[in-house]
Amino acid sequence: MRTTLLALCLLVACGSSDRTPPIPVEPDAATTPPPDAATTPPVPDAAQVRSCGGFANLKCSADEFCDYEDNKCGITDGQGTCKPRPGACPAIVGPEVCGCDGKAHSTECAAEVDGTDLNANGTCDKVAGKFACGYLLCDVRNQYCRAEPHASGPASYTCATLPVCQNTPSCTCLAGERCGTQCTGDDKVGLTLTCPAT
Repeated sequence: MRTTLLALCLLVACGSSDRTPPIPVEPDAATTPPPDAATTPPVPDAAQVRSCGGFANLKCSADEFCDYEDNKCGITDGQGTCKPRPGACPAIVGPEVCGCDGKAHSTECAAEVDGTDLNANGTCDKVAGKFACGYLLCDVRNQYCRAEPHASGPASYTCATLPVCQNTPSCTCLAGERCGTQCTGDDKVGLTLTCPAT
């Protein structure tokens, strides 16, 4: 009897190799993301990207400004993109800039706060003692303009300090500067060096 009970205990405790494996539980489809969910990029909301300017003169909302990639203010049907106006600007001292509104602004950020983009056309109202250097306003007495066109993007501009000249500042005085052989202007309208396009 003891032998029979011991054999029965071993059979119950150890089980049998004929046992059926447990049935796998399917994950809940409502809580399990699809396999490619993590790699699928979000679809951009087309309503968030709005065009402005151009011949249609499309307007941005009151808290935005029209940003033209080439800083040409939408001439020849160029369109820009509406971007939010900055809330505040850092205290940066530099040359004034010309805005698409035809007015001078203390900085690029200040122009954007006022709802306008940079104007590289040089068509701002005249400011005494200043001359247009693309979208910058340089000091005619102490600075010259260096314009640098780029094949793959908007031109860049610099108001550089005039070198010490023995006579009245002229293109001859700038001959030793970078792009110094590409000089136009005089001491009354301002001196501009236009570098070859890169």
